[in-house]
Amino acid sequence: MAEVHFRGTITNDPALAFTPQGTPSLKLRVAENHSFYDKDRQEWKQTGTTWRDLTFWGKKAEELDGAFRKNDWVAVSGKEESREWETKTGEKRTSLGMRDPLVGIIPKPNRDGQGNQQQGGFQQSNQQNGNYNGQQPPAQPPAADPWGAQSGGNYNWGAPEDEEPPF
Repeated sequence: MAEVHFRGTITNDPALAFTPQGTPSLKLRVAENHSFYDKDRQEWKQTGTTWRDLTFWGKKAEELDGAFRKNDWVAVSGKEESREWETKTGEKRTSLGMRDPLVGIIPKPNRDGQGNQQQGGFQQSNQQNGNYNGQQPPAQPPAADPWGAQSGGNYNWGAPEDEEPPF
């Protein structure tokens, strides 16, 4: 088994299923497109696609249920496994898969070039015009915050000088 890291597109709408013993599972199929930029023609050329089946089991499957949709872009990291099988016509095939990999959703840009704000539970902060998600940031840290900024060069973190830092 090799450790792999790739980006791809989910090609199915994942659905939570259960084994006869009651163990939850969630399956995704991810397509990783391979391409290069042809400088002579000034265009991207696709050279192939690698398909991988991702399977999540148990509590992880239940937690991820509903987090992914067809056509989501994802970044994946985990140990890859291969499985050989035969079709009904006798052709030998190989499938690539991963069990319980790390998966993160890659936000797609909207038409205005900003990332989606609510895609698969991922939120990206909006810091346009000095706003933070539509609100002004606090002018100064709260007084009870031991990590708050101190004026001058006094870095006592808001504690008396004879006390230790709060860590």
